[in-house]
Amino acid sequence: MTEGAGVDRLVDRIETDLLEANVVGLSLIAVGPRASRCCSSLVRQGIDITAVADGQTGQIESPRKGDDNASETESGGTPPRLAAPDEAYDSLVSLGEGPRSSEWRQNLPEWVRVVRAGGRLVFDIASFDSLHLDPGDKKDGPGSPAVDPASGRTLAAAESLAAVADEHGLVVMDVIPCGALTEGGKGSCLPAIQDTHWWRRLLTWLATDDPLLDFAAFMQQELIGRCAGVVPGRSIVVLERHGDPSHNRSWLRARKDLSALVARGITLESLAPHLRMPASEVKARLNSHLRTGTRNFRFFDGLWQAAALSGAKIDLASFLEADALAKLEDWSRRRALDREVTAQARDWLGAPGAAESMRLNGVDLGDALEYYLVEDLLTRYHGLFTGVRS
Repeated sequence: MTEGAGVDRLVDRIETDLLEANVVGLSLIAVGPRASRCCSSLVRQGIDITAVADGQTGQIESPRKGDDNASETESGGTPPRLAAPDEAYDSLVSLGEGPRSSEWRQNLPEWVRVVRAGGRLVFDIASFDSLHLDPGDKKDGPGSPAVDPASGRTLAAAESLAAVADEHGLVVMDVIPCGALTEGGKGSCLPAIQDTHWWRRLLTWLATDDPLLDFAAFMQQELIGRCAGVVPGRSIVVLERHGDPSHNRSWLRARKDLSALVARGITLESLAPHLRMPASEVKARLNSHLRTGTRNFRFFDGLWQAAALSGAKIDLASFLEADALAKLEDWSRRRALDREVTAQARDWLGAPGAAESMRLNGVDLGDALEYYLVEDLLTRYHGLFTGVRS
């Protein structure tokens, strides 16, 4: 398994799930090769899809080559003009492949033109809110969007997204994180563990472990994505074409309320108004996933470690059943004890004269004793082993 294969599979799964849940109608225009590929399941559902190559890629890729109800249209220009009449489609999907295709502000008027009233625009953005800005960083605002130097995507704050939606007669239906588990750096919710070998190794199993993939997609879409009070990392935006500024003001208030809730501390009950499904169903599905296999539990344990290290306030007892909570707490105690004992086994060499006393003919022997010293500490002082070897 290659290191990126699991992450790529999770990204594809999340994007496909989100498209299936958010596009409307029976006609869709997919802008760019990535959007075309992710819409393949919609073709199988009988939706007519026009696949459009953006000006940058110079190539066209339909969702399913040879499918009778998938057509191809070429476009170009800056911003590209779509070769389609006004209000020709029920939905538009654009998933950025580079700077040009991700300049959503620039492209939005043309996207709005080809979508009928009541239709939807689904596209990805990189968030401004999720970045820890330096004092000299460029602020997000009308006419002066900031740009993420890593991806080239235009960055968006929740306030500016609502303002642009108002300007074009759109309402913000949702903003869903799709990279919190897979993107490094400031777009990630896992800065404490994202570069560790054990976490990267665990993510490789997403390429072949279907239950783990299902669980990771569930966590991203139903829990982590529902705890984002600000527009987080790389996200998929869902806009609907009908003007209602009061809706966008309500959406902004809900985002701010959620952000305040996260700062105060989360319980399942307090999060319930922001979930896509009933809280009881979220809890049942979460605990069912945790019983599916050790990798699933290890994955959740890793997320809990990252949350704890970041200072997040989460009442796990409200999310987990008693057996799962006891197991997680046991793992946490064992991990803390392992770190404590390992530190003791290493630190004694720092005492005055200790390192010199363990040097023989110029060879440092102290390090070789760490493994056995850890075992001795766990046996004699913590009673975890009998000291009898089989």
